[in-house]
Amino acid sequence: QGQARAEAAEQAVLQTAPHKGTCDALYFSADRSRLLTAGADGRLACLETRETETSMSRSWAQKITHSLRVTAAAVSSDARMLAVAEETASGFQAWVHLLDAKGRIVQGQKPRIAGRFTLDIRHLSWHPSLPYLCIATDDGKVDIWHESKGRKQLFKGGGGGGPGAAGGVRCACLDDKAEKIAAAFASGDLAVVDVETSKEQFRSKLWPKSVSGSERLSMAWAPNGSYLALPGEQSVRLMPRDFSKEMVQLEGGHRFSTTIASWSPSGHVLVSASAEAVAVWAHQRLHRIIRFAVEPSSIAWGGCDFVAVGTQAGHFALLQVLVEAPADKDRTAAPVDSQDARDSQVSQETLPSAPSPSTEDTSEQAEAQQGQQGVQKATEAKEAPKQQRFQPGATLKGRRRFLAWNGCGSLKLMLPASRLGTRPQGAQVEVDHHSWRDPTSVRSFKIEENVELGAIGPNLFALGSNACGNSTIAVHVASPWQQASFRCTLALDERAEALAISSSFVAIVVSPQRYLRIFTPSFVPIGVLSLAGDIVSMVAHGDLLLVVFQPKPKREPNLRFMLLNVDRKERMEAGQLPLSERSTLKWIGFSAEAQALSLDSKGVLRMLCLHGAGENFGGGWIPVAELQKLWPVQAEEGALSCVEAEPKPGPSYRFQKVPFKLPCDGPAETFLRQSLLAAHRAQATACGLLPSKDSKAMAKQKKRCAGASPNSALNLLRIFLESKEEELAMDVVAEFLSRESSKASELEEAKAAASAAKLEMAQLAKLAQLASGQPALKARKL
Repeated sequence: QGQARAEAAEQAVLQTAPHKGTCDALYFSADRSRLLTAGADGRLACLETRETETSMSRSWAQKITHSLRVTAAAVSSDARMLAVAEETASGFQAWVHLLDAKGRIVQGQKPRIAGRFTLDIRHLSWHPSLPYLCIATDDGKVDIWHESKGRKQLFKGGGGGGPGAAGGVRCACLDDKAEKIAAAFASGDLAVVDVETSKEQFRSKLWPKSVSGSERLSMAWAPNGSYLALPGEQSVRLMPRDFSKEMVQLEGGHRFSTTIASWSPSGHVLVSASAEAVAVWAHQRLHRIIRFAVEPSSIAWGGCDFVAVGTQAGHFALLQVLVEAPADKDRTAAPVDSQDARDSQVSQETLPSAPSPSTEDTSEQAEAQQGQQGVQKATEAKEAPKQQRFQPGATLKGRRRFLAWNGCGSLKLMLPASRLGTRPQGAQVEVDHHSWRDPTSVRSFKIEENVELGAIGPNLFALGSNACGNSTIAVHVASPWQQASFRCTLALDERAEALAISSSFVAIVVSPQRYLRIFTPSFVPIGVLSLAGDIVSMVAHGDLLLVVFQPKPKREPNLRFMLLNVDRKERMEAGQLPLSERSTLKWIGFSAEAQALSLDSKGVLRMLCLHGAGENFGGGWIPVAELQKLWPVQAEEGALSCVEAEPKPGPSYRFQKVPFKLPCDGPAETFLRQSLLAAHRAQATACGLLPSKDSKAMAKQKKRCAGASPNSALNLLRIFLESKEEELAMDVVAEFLSRESSKASELEEAKAAASAAKLEMAQLAKLAQLASGQPALKARKL
């Protein structure tokens, strides 16, 4: 099994760090342009991305202490503060330094003392979003230090059997809300204490006894606080927040005991490290194994997709955690083979963890059957598509890419060709409003934040940034009244995951709370909703907001949607969003006629039917087109405008129109499609979703949908009568002309058409019954 894992895993590419001895990765910027490291030599160094390569080179180095040695260091999530643990002649101290915009220690600013101790400070860790510093020491003490509140001692150490009486503390960490602190002791105990009351809530022996300082250990709470990831064995254990008797065990990623566990900012990915490898876990399944020639010592996240790994030998490596390798090519670094997948199944164990005795009477046949089931489950899990979160109209790759592109316009993110660290000098967003030609509209402007989200409406647009741990949303108005832009900073524990904008509102989905927050464009709150799953995508049009989310998927994506009327504060439609077999959602949008549309990865375009739109299965999704390798942009008048493949900003594109077509043949398809679109337009107008028309436009629309139209039910009846397809003609009469909404004149015309076609007397009697005002003949009765 070990040999199979070694063949499946890839080898990490190590780069030399400007340190002697251990290199600790402290901070990795979200745009992956800057990495701050510290070493046992007492220096803080900054590495930046080179101009044309993905590797990093030293930008500067700074001496952070002149004491005997540095025992630990940590940088806050917003890169404002550096915590350093030092050994001096008078003992051990923890200091907090302020950092400037480039990551250097601010000169002339005295550091603040965070604590003094008699033994080594073993571990320092900052809260992911709040200004809390956690300090763990070898004398059994755990302190938390707040930037404005100061220091508080939770574990006092020493004897007496109280908290901290179990020896030195190997590591400690705060949960997402800074309500609980977990500490791992050298005795093997795990203790969890309430921060407010300092009362112990949980204690159990989970590890073997160790010598203080002999081996690093770093555990971590999930960003939503649901699990505490516990390294220390070959497997990684996930303990629930409520300390229930069962905890999840992730197996198959390591040959030796794990020492580090670290969650991504979104909480969807967990990375663990041991003496020989780094393992990536996605949705509690093993995704990748990366082998290291030297032992990893630290992990720092750059956004949600990359990590920087420091090593004990003064190296570092930059890793992309989630890699989708093509199945039709030879892969030198496959995530896992079938044996690894079988080993990486999630198991359950009881607290405290203890090896369960093997059953001696288990037969070889049962073991073989269990192995086959494991391979089958692993194969199904590998082949099952994974639904990713996306912004409608946004592209994902390149220095120049679309943040949004729809019928209202486009947002293009332009990053400079030089170092990405110089974003304020070169990065910009280009805005193009297709239908707004006001000379005062914004066309291009520079940005300072790491913009991740974008949305554009008819006369305004929004940009979202999750840089430095704070989510910021900015709305820019193309033709301002008084103020040209508005800005909103979300709470420290909220991260923007999806963004949509209309002329009258801005919608933001935040994690880990799964809140849908709706504001006016000037950020006056309108409402807030809770989603029953993770957000997938969101799009706005007029007063409508279409939200697609996903509860915990099983084998295939399990998507839900809801259509909101923000102006009326009501939910118009909700239910399950259909997809083709083994496919994912690729795009959602609205047509100019307020039709909600969805496109899956198999190329099937579907339209949502509104309740009350005639008898067109209100609340259901109807397939209206099939696309092949096309990128949707906008929909209007029963057609979808697309470009070929995934577009890149720069050249102009020629649109290819794909007309809507229901999956049925013959003249009935044209009639059904026209009826569907006309019924939707009528219902949307009745609901106030479409702007009111003048009398001439209304008359034109009425004539288009009237019975004299060549695509009406009467003409469909004539076509079937002329071709002597009498049964089809009677079905048209029963299904489309026997409704209470049918006019007597239409029924008389149907009777005349049937007489001209010389139908039998019995069939003429049925038409006469309809014309006489008895619309009771339905298709089933016929």
